[in-house]
Amino acid sequence: MIATTLKPKECQGCGSMFSPRSSFARACSQRCATKVVNADKKAAKADLKRRKEDAQTVTEVKAEAQKEVNAYVRARDRGLPCISCGKPWQPDFQAGHYRSRGAASHLALDVRNIHGQCVQCNLHKHSNAVEYRIRLVERCGVALVEALEADNDPVKLDRRTLRQIKVIYRAKARQLKKEQA
Repeated sequence: MIATTLKPKECQGCGSMFSPRSSFARACSQRCATKVVNADKKAAKADLKRRKEDAQTVTEVKAEAQKEVNAYVRARDRGLPCISCGKPWQPDFQAGHYRSRGAASHLALDVRNIHGQCVQCNLHKHSNAVEYRIRLVERCGVALVEALEADNDPVKLDRRTLRQIKVIYRAKARQLKKEQA
């Protein structure tokens, strides 16, 4: 068997030149090999995350954005009474829509259309719409309520826009929670 020497390679961990023991060697030392393996794992994880995001449907992304918008609304309305019945704030308050997501899906992510509601009003009384409108006028003014009621222009949001909404409202909710703490 004839022993051949391999050409020097550049270490993928530190960038220095080294003489590899085998043609598969990518690093000059154990420390650099650990760096290379960790970088490979991080790149694989980022690639998997990107592929998962690309495979998501618009409906799935919209659900994630709705979750973040609702969390922001609950943080924004913390301490305020229920928009429908006036019940004092409780930790289990939900984000209730004035115009329902089914009737006005284009307003589902509009924070002007969403306010803190008790579970009783939101789920059992189907948002208690008459009382909701009365208190919404008191809280935000008749101009806003009429603008929401007149808004019937459908809006089609793409994945990119929905992801931006998700990121924006996640940051806003975190900021509000930090300020309230």
